[in-house]
Amino acid sequence: MGENEEGVRTLIAWPKNGLECRIRFDGVGGGLVAKGSALMGFELSADGKAFVAAAAEIKGDTVIVTSADVKAPAEVRYAWAGWPRATLFNKEDLPATPFRWPMPGEEQRVK
Repeated sequence: MGENEEGVRTLIAWPKNGLECRIRFDGVGGGLVAKGSALMGFELSADGKAFVAAAAEIKGDTVIVTSADVKAPAEVRYAWAGWPRATLFNKEDLPATPFRWPMPGEEQRVK
């Protein structure tokens, strides 16, 4: 299978930058898109226990995740619920897979 056929499957997290987390995705094919009117399904936590809904914005192959309620993000997750409202897809209409991930201090690849 080619990269476009496999979907948005692998991610690379970058160090948190102030109040935001930047997450770069592999397997984006022609690029990332939000299905519907907004990008939904992202949550942040300062302690890895209490998560709050977070705003997310697509910039190329990167998603920038922020929340005014989380001053120092320690963990980020996406579509981490029984019936999540997940709207992150690539332009070939393949969805990003759910994940829960502690933010590393340096660039790290997750398989």
